Amino acid sequence: MDRRYGIARLSRSALCAVILAAYSAACRDSSAPGSPTLRLVSTATRTAFANTGLADPVVVEVRNAKGLVIPNHPVSFAIHEGDGSLSGYDGALISDANGLVTAPAWRLGKRAIPQTLRASTSGVDLDISATVQTDYSIDVRFRTPLSETDKAVFRAAAGRVMGVVTGDLPNMPAFNLPMDHCGGTTFDEPVDDLVIFVSVSYIDGIGGTVGRGGPCWVRDQGNLPFVAVLTIDADDWASLVAEDQAEPLIVHEILHGVGFGSIWPLTDLVSDTGTTDPRYQGTDGKLGCLAVAGVAACDAGVPVEGKPAGLGARDAHWRESVFATEVMTGYGPFVAFSVVTVRSLADLGYTVNVEDADPFSLASIRLLTDGQPRVATEWRCADWPEIRKVDLKRNITRIRVP
Repeated sequence: MDRRYGIARLSRSALCAVILAAYSAACRDSSAPGSPTLRLVSTATRTAFANTGLADPVVVEVRNAKGLVIPNHPVSFAIHEGDGSLSGYDGALISDANGLVTAPAWRLGKRAIPQTLRASTSGVDLDISATVQTDYSIDVRFRTPLSETDKAVFRAAAGRVMGVVTGDLPNMPAFNLPMDHCGGTTFDEPVDDLVIFVSVSYIDGIGGTVGRGGPCWVRDQGNLPFVAVLTIDADDWASLVAEDQAEPLIVHEILHGVGFGSIWPLTDLVSDTGTTDPRYQGTDGKLGCLAVAGVAACDAGVPVEGKPAGLGARDAHWRESVFATEVMTGYGPFVAFSVVTVRSLADLGYTVNVEDADPFSLASIRLLTDGQPRVATEWRCADWPEIRKVDLKRNITRIRVP
């Protein structure tokens, strides 16, 4: 500072510091007059596999009506769509000196459906979207009239499967295929990756068989389905919805449409079929079984339902006496889409996301059933339709007749 001639003068560096401080203060306003605004400032792509966290944090900025950033201002966060979760979040966060707030770590939900995080402050909301990463597509087509609420249950179930199966399959061209074996006339569209025709219609009345599903057409390469059918008994629909079992049952039937159980006869994955002790021998499925049930239950292979179970259940589902509430036993109700089922889909040739499996163990089954054998004859899954195969030259083969 220069004090010659009785005048205080600032050095150039001090003057710059004063100017910068004044500029910074002008860009902030702790009094925050008017309604604040929220702006997303993080630019990273918000994409992750189902039931996994985003790699980069979500950052929002708080400004007032004059466009000045607001420090020390509370911002709350909540999952708005997609049933994801926020790690370690227990209340509103406070903006820093630059008006910035970093959201809690966001784990996306288990379904490949819209994912939305909502930031809120002083009555103002900002919705931030993210995408569940998957290259597998299930196109749900409705054959019977349903409300939008009911349709959403089917789409959520399809999203659950798309969260697990993530790899793309070869597209199938339009072949004008007959659908007489699957309740239709013809099908003449290109497919990526699976089209599934859905009906809620009469099967056998209340109880008994509540659903059936499976492939209509499979690819020549790997026998992986590209057209499937799914029917839920209309007389059971209301009770399934009321008991929160509609989506798990639809997931079960879609998995048959994807190939679980239904295309096993086209492989060497199951040993000792037609007996009281069939076993699934796929490498990945066995690893999943060992993880949840241990060596004693799984060393000889994953236990599969056998005789005396009926045709709709045996040789095509996990064994009820072992897995009980797992989604791919032959009897409901269902609770868990476990790593056993997820990994078994890899044996069929699918790319899967193991992180999207539900927690599951034999101990959890005992807890749910109070340690007693589960009464599981309330409803069941029926057999699937005839399957036909087509190659890229449109050569058609009937490969399985019920």
